[in-house]
Amino acid sequence: THMLVAGAGALLVGMGVLMIEGDPRFREGVTRDPLRLVEATIAVVAFIGGVCALLGAGTGLGMAVLAGSPDEPLVLASEGGHADFAPQDEQQVELWRRLHAEHGRVSLELLLSGHGLERLYRFLAPPSPAALDAAGISAAAHGGDAVAGATLALFARLYGAAPGSLALSALTRSVAYLCGGFAPRILPFLQQTQL
Repeated sequence: THMLVAGAGALLVGMGVLMIEGDPRFREGVTRDPLRLVEATIAVVAFIGGVCALLGAGTGLGMAVLAGSPDEPLVLASEGGHADFAPQDEQQVELWRRLHAEHGRVSLELLLSGHGLERLYRFLAPPSPAALDAAGISAAAHGGDAVAGATLALFARLYGAAPGSLALSALTRSVAYLCGGFAPRILPFLQQTQL
């Protein structure tokens, strides 16, 4: 399968080269850059091969890329959980400011993990919030607690945005999978979230 995907990518790039060389209309303003041909081949292979992003929140934030075929999967590990958090709105900017003052550097894993959920809860809760761990926050949210519900909603927005960064970094063209035990526990919040 890998050879077929690579062959299809090379064929498409080769057809582009023939078009450029064979028809004067295509030559204007177009140069043949070997590096660009390699990048184009990689992009075609990634598109046809269905490279996927894998993320799993738990005690940390695991990220990986899945390539290959169903018969021969290839999992490429990463340390993507340590990538910088990029706030998307004013609430997230304020969150970043608070965490930056406390931790210096704000990574995705600082937010998207069990302890990250606790940090989000402390950020949203009134002063002196009850000390809840991640399981307690989840249970309170499912029980109708407004602050815990807002915490899971914020977590879901952040968790839903994280695959986009990995997809851009790894040039995934297929789907992103949220793995591990955390996602099923907050599924209603993930399904309601608008990014």
